[in-house]
Amino acid sequence: MTAYAKSSAREKGLVAEESKIGLLCKPERVILISLSLLLGIFNLSFVLYPIIALALLSNFTALQRIYLNLKGAKSSGDIGRIQR
Repeated sequence: MTAYAKSSAREKGLVAEESKIGLLCKPERVILISLSLLLGIFNLSFVLYPIIALALLSNFTALQRIYLNLKGAKSSGDIGRIQR
């Protein structure tokens, strides 16, 4: 959903350049998944915590991108161009 929020705003012309806004971008997600795999070597119950954090923070990042893109579109007057 995080990548969709970014690409959808770009496709609809709401942003001029690719936005790298958000709390948990792609490099951070890869690090979190790697950490989860490394912790899983020692104890399988430790895999659960990074995966939960990944799910929560990825959704928060997607909502953050949607909000900021809509806010930018509203301030520039492009809000009428959004297709539903």
